[in-house]
Amino acid sequence: MRFGLTIVTCLLASSAYADKLLPPVRIEQEAFACVDINVVKQHEALVQNGQTEQLDKLHMVYRFADGCAFAHPGQYAFYDGYDATSKAAFVCLRQRPGADCLWMKRSAIGEVPTMFPGRKLTDGNKGIACPAWDKVVKTSKETDKAIYARFKGNKQPGDGNPVGEMAQGMVTGMLGMVTGGPDSHKARSLNLCEYYLLSAQQEARRLTAFDWCPQLIPPDKLAAEKSGYRSDIAEIANSCLGNR
Repeated sequence: MRFGLTIVTCLLASSAYADKLLPPVRIEQEAFACVDINVVKQHEALVQNGQTEQLDKLHMVYRFADGCAFAHPGQYAFYDGYDATSKAAFVCLRQRPGADCLWMKRSAIGEVPTMFPGRKLTDGNKGIACPAWDKVVKTSKETDKAIYARFKGNKQPGDGNPVGEMAQGMVTGMLGMVTGGPDSHKARSLNLCEYYLLSAQQEARRLTAFDWCPQLIPPDKLAAEKSGYRSDIAEIANSCLGNR
């Protein structure tokens, strides 16, 4: 199993995941991931203790084992909770909604959009006042406008636009796995993947706010937000993960 290379043909294979927010999160550090959390905990303990010989042996056993993978910076996965027994030192990531949970150290991934900004996973979102969530929603909408403006203008990453440069960093590595050259069609695909990833994160952030404070949005607009999120996640799964 190679992390991030699963070809996705059907995102919502299980109704259990149809309405569950599984936001895409970015891998920030190279990390070892496994279906068995105990193997990942053992790996991390060896790293912390500097037991390089034992690490090499463990890598030899699990490098090609079914159910384990090595994640690399720039790849993406769907966040689906944390390990409470380790105080969120390890998180569950899925290569697609409905896929097996792969456990990985929390420090290897970036921000989880479904958490109130600045809060730890173990803090949860309980106790945040609705005016604070309203500010999050407004900021998210402004960010979305900036994202849309950048991609509508078809500007290339690195043009000085902070949103564009952030997008470039977020998808570098993952997109290299789905593109074979710099031709114009694939360049457009790169831009679309950046757009979908950034949009899905902002949508997940707003939907979390609306879940805690339903009064912040009318029912019809909430339905539209949910539809937009599902659409972006489907595009990510079908176009941005796996070999094409």
